[in-house]
Amino acid sequence: MYYNENYTLYYNLALIFDLGLTYAFRFCLLDAMWLEHIILRDVISMNKQENGTKVDELDKRILRMLIRDGRVNYITIAKTLGRTPTTIKNRILKLIERDVLKKVVPVIDYRILGFSLSAIIFIDAKPGFLEETVEFLKRMPNVLLIYEITGEYNFLVRGIFKNEKELSDFIEELRKSGFITRIGICIIIRGWEKFYVDI
Repeated sequence: MYYNENYTLYYNLALIFDLGLTYAFRFCLLDAMWLEHIILRDVISMNKQENGTKVDELDKRILRMLIRDGRVNYITIAKTLGRTPTTIKNRILKLIERDVLKKVVPVIDYRILGFSLSAIIFIDAKPGFLEETVEFLKRMPNVLLIYEITGEYNFLVRGIFKNEKELSDFIEELRKSGFITRIGICIIIRGWEKFYVDI
């Protein structure tokens, strides 16, 4: 149930609007005019969204909240943005369907889990073995990120390790692969990570 705290609860009101999309809501609100206004606004906005694939301002506001805290729920987003939870849910589902929102994942401090060593690893692969190299790297448990890059190397990899021996074993596995020709390593001393850009 969604309600505005500025309104007193006193009766159930079921409304159905059909403006190209059908919405059914059961709310407890004193002011039916307020409810009608917000639902009509959301339906019209969703209809506009159906006509194109652009990310509008409401989508961006939803994404900003999810970026800052992926645990936030539909009701909290709806109350913050002045929309209904159903509208927020539909918007998020459409962002997922359109591949705008790929995943909502936890940000983990791996140091607490014992991975005290972090490294950037540059990898050069034999010509014609790029895909094999990617698949090989994806199977390695210490790898967090893989980027194909321009320049002297084919790939930039970020890996995390519990100690120097684990890193050394990792490098040895790369050498044994048979299709990696050159490896460069930079140990990360400190990091200042920003997990989002302003949109």
